[in-house]
Amino acid sequence: MVNTQLRLTVHWKGRVPLEYVSWRCYPNKEVLLQPRLEAKREDIWKKALLEHPSAYDGSLLVLDELQVSSTGVHLDLSTIRFSRVVTLDSLGLGLSGYGCLGCQIILLSPDRQSILIGERAGDSMYCPLFLSVPGGMLEAKDAEGPLEKACSRELTEEAAVGVTSEKHLLAVLGELHGRLGVILLIEMIAQEKPVLGMPVHGNEEWTHSQLSWYPVDELDGLDLSQTLEGVFFAADERCIYRETGSSILWP
Repeated sequence: MVNTQLRLTVHWKGRVPLEYVSWRCYPNKEVLLQPRLEAKREDIWKKALLEHPSAYDGSLLVLDELQVSSTGVHLDLSTIRFSRVVTLDSLGLGLSGYGCLGCQIILLSPDRQSILIGERAGDSMYCPLFLSVPGGMLEAKDAEGPLEKACSRELTEEAAVGVTSEKHLLAVLGELHGRLGVILLIEMIAQEKPVLGMPVHGNEEWTHSQLSWYPVDELDGLDLSQTLEGVFFAADERCIYRETGSSILWP
């Protein structure tokens, strides 16, 4: 394991092709707050908008149940407005179930020796300037289609890299730097061999709107306290690989 005081909360770890991962959203199960908290929500949200004018009060997915069987993985979901998540976070409160659902994509080079990483923009609402793999929060509308489509959309929006059809769910992780999130960690493989040091065009979520390929054997040299779950997980798995000869990411 990596040498840091931070530790991932692993709800599940394995290697399941995305076509064997199903989900179902129950829109009538929208998460509401207690009346005393709802009374504070408008003011808290207004303050958040002053700091981040582009913030959107969308309907996000919440992971209520995780079911693992011999045939695959199933996720039962409800929804919550983003303003309610912001309210809970600002008051230091948690969320029932596993948490607000996001995905992060560990994108590896064809030889699995490089990983795509970017630095989050300085004006980001969440963990600015932290190192991360592509990904983001999942919305209620994402659950209208398969998980693979939602994850591919996240990657397409954030990084201009083509990928193969080989896609796996690797883990369900608790949030490293908060108490409200739960992360689906997805593995994808780039179609073409990358050039180390050559910037990859990204969107405004990233510093200078770019990401870069990073050697996997140098991951544990990063300040992992300033990374999100995907980078931390990859660094941890690389340590496991060096110690044992195999891991989820390097089978």
